[in-house]
Amino acid sequence: MSRALKVLLIVAAIALLLGGLGVLWFMSQAGDEVAERAAAKLQEQLGGTCKIGSAEVLSPSKVAFKNVACTADQGPLVGFAAVHVALEFDGPILRGIPPIQSVRVDGMHVALRSLPMDADADDDDDDSSADTSLSGIVQALAQRYVRTRDWLDERPGGDISASVLSRLADGGTVLVERATVTLADMPQDLPLPEEFSVQLDRVGDVLEVGVAAKLPSGGTVRAAATTSADGLASGELALDKVDLLPLLQRTDAFDVRAATVTGSVQFKAGAESWPLDFLLAGLTVNHPFLGKVPAALPSLGARGDLALSDDGLVLRSGEWTVDEEVGDLDVRFGPLGDEPAVQVHAEGQRLKLGRLLGALPDSILPDDWAKEIQGTMDLDVSFGGPLHDRSAWTLDWDADFSRMILADGELAAQIRRLHGPFEHVIPARAGFDPSRRIIGPTDPHFASYQEISSWLSAAVVSTEDAGFFVHSGFEMSEIKEAMLDNLREGDGRGGSTITQQLAKNLFLSGERTLSRKLKEAVISWRLERDLSKERILEIYLNIAEWGPGIYGIRDAADHYFARTPKVLKPEEAAFLASLLPSPRRYHGYYHGKGRGLTRGRQERVVQILDTMARLGSLDPAQHQRARGGGVELAPCGL
Repeated sequence: MSRALKVLLIVAAIALLLGGLGVLWFMSQAGDEVAERAAAKLQEQLGGTCKIGSAEVLSPSKVAFKNVACTADQGPLVGFAAVHVALEFDGPILRGIPPIQSVRVDGMHVALRSLPMDADADDDDDDSSADTSLSGIVQALAQRYVRTRDWLDERPGGDISASVLSRLADGGTVLVERATVTLADMPQDLPLPEEFSVQLDRVGDVLEVGVAAKLPSGGTVRAAATTSADGLASGELALDKVDLLPLLQRTDAFDVRAATVTGSVQFKAGAESWPLDFLLAGLTVNHPFLGKVPAALPSLGARGDLALSDDGLVLRSGEWTVDEEVGDLDVRFGPLGDEPAVQVHAEGQRLKLGRLLGALPDSILPDDWAKEIQGTMDLDVSFGGPLHDRSAWTLDWDADFSRMILADGELAAQIRRLHGPFEHVIPARAGFDPSRRIIGPTDPHFASYQEISSWLSAAVVSTEDAGFFVHSGFEMSEIKEAMLDNLREGDGRGGSTITQQLAKNLFLSGERTLSRKLKEAVISWRLERDLSKERILEIYLNIAEWGPGIYGIRDAADHYFARTPKVLKPEEAAFLASLLPSPRRYHGYYHGKGRGLTRGRQERVVQILDTMARLGSLDPAQHQRARGGGVELAPCGL
């Protein structure tokens, strides 16, 4: 921001310098002579070379110049050129020169060697900008804010403002239209405008300055400031759909395909904080955690008061927005040194679930599914850690879904078919085609809940999902852990409730993405609402894989023990449950090669039996007999 303000001050100074041309016109009515004398006066003031194409005296108080061009021998200014310059004074020039009423400059270009007042130029273009890590970029932006704040607190521009006030009449205006600027050795992170305009108005002893600029990468920037002989007092910088790719593409932390920012920040010399309000829109990110295709995320907003703290920066009285939902936001960044950390805390009360989920792209959650989730939720989330070491980040959140309402829709219709027999596609083994099976009593592979040993159900629940009979379909901690692994740049994690596993096996792929986790959660909510726990477990046991090409508990019981699932012993049930994390691998190791159970696998069976006893599925006598009994496998028929 300091750079933009410095450019603004140069343009205003040049405009007032051009205003000084009018003091020469009364010396001669000949336009050529006026042009020559004006060019000589400009050369004297700039210490360079100037030329003016032509001059025309329009009235005793008006004069116009065409094709004004100057070069400066030293200082920050290389030179400038203007196609048209029109001057009007507060009265006719008779014996004295009245104040300037207006200066209008059209088609102006300014070339700069450097920016003014840059004694700390090396710091302004600090070396951290070359650091493309997330830590380096955020650190550079934070330090830029601190330097800009310090610069503004010094109230710069007082000399230039005093010079303008001495020449410009009260109520006078300076207008520069269709202006451009170039800077020698322009830093990568300083996007100069494609074209801009400047308006300066005097109101009493105060100058009000406004700038509107169109950026070459897209979007517009508007700045407004008030200044006086005491220097810059206050201002506002507003962005409208400014392309953020030039900044975001400097880091390899994220693969961002598109993003714009709209908003404003206000400043006042000596103020404790700067109010800001920004909206990030059109953010499209390509990341495996979000899915296989680039995800167009919903608009994200933040507002609050940005201030310095004892060891860094803090956003006070903050709010976040997602689509039209709003909540409280607190952000802390610091210390400003080699190892800065960020901490974010966000809260939201009675957030509309349908609106929040509907704002997500279809690639993450289908819009038709989002419409089925209504009601409100409360959310409290905190995350953060050192920017240089994301493996040390933490994430904690709490959500209240007790007011959630599930409406009818496409997903509801798909779940309703699970009440009765339905067709299920069995995944193909290598070299084979997928097969289809009816999950119902008409299929010889099916086993109803009553035809399955209660010990098998207990063993599977104790190993796969001990809270199955009390939770509402999924554990919030699973989504939390998946998000935390992504924050830490990990590979995600497995582990889901039985209901979530059923949702994945029936409807989803095995990819570890946020999209799959959200879809799992939505399907699990619907399964838990529309089906009984016994039906969920029945379907799960009948479609689960128990070995290579072995699907369903009836086939598994027959393959491993040559018996029906109804008469499985506790130790046999525990062995089958122990296979579920990796049934193909375990089958090949313990059964396919005919070696039987190893000592380690037998210990795992005993652990499951102990858990079943602790949960009340086995009485002491049953527990003791099962621990002492061996697991006898039938000959492998594969």
